Amino acid sequence: MLALPHHKHALDASKTTIPVFDAPYKCIKGDMIPVVGNEWIAHVEPLTDVKLESNVEITDSFVVDIIKNNIKQDEDMVEPTAQDIYGFGKEIARLAQLALLADELKMGKAFVQGIVTKAHTYLTSWLDGKSGDHFVFDQDLGGVVSKGSLQNSQADFGNGW
Repeated sequence: MLALPHHKHALDASKTTIPVFDAPYKCIKGDMIPVVGNEWIAHVEPLTDVKLESNVEITDSFVVDIIKNNIKQDEDMVEPTAQDIYGFGKEIARLAQLALLADELKMGKAFVQGIVTKAHTYLTSWLDGKSGDHFVFDQDLGGVVSKGSLQNSQADFGNGW
């Protein structure tokens, strides 16, 4: 198997060996290194404590008003229409971010709930399998993938292959 360098410290050394290898496989996320073994057991790594709320307070009311107006305009414009899972995920994330910003700027529960409801409607359609490229369970290897990616190795960045 190949692993990224940050995997190296998490692997159970009693189950795997990392041989000397002078030609790592280069990929977009870094140089991959070979790992030899019958099992790949990784130790649990602590997750970074990530907060969604900003730790920066905007005190200039003029700037706050501009941001609020932009959130209102963007909320009307963001309509998740992508037919692929990757594109849809990016679009629905935009709605979620607008809801978070609107909540943080205290734009009113009704306004925030409107964005959340809109996102819920789009997500429900995908999760109920009503889109053309909906999620399916891969019975061969397990896991959730897109329907299109099981039929085409190039679809959805190959997530089904």
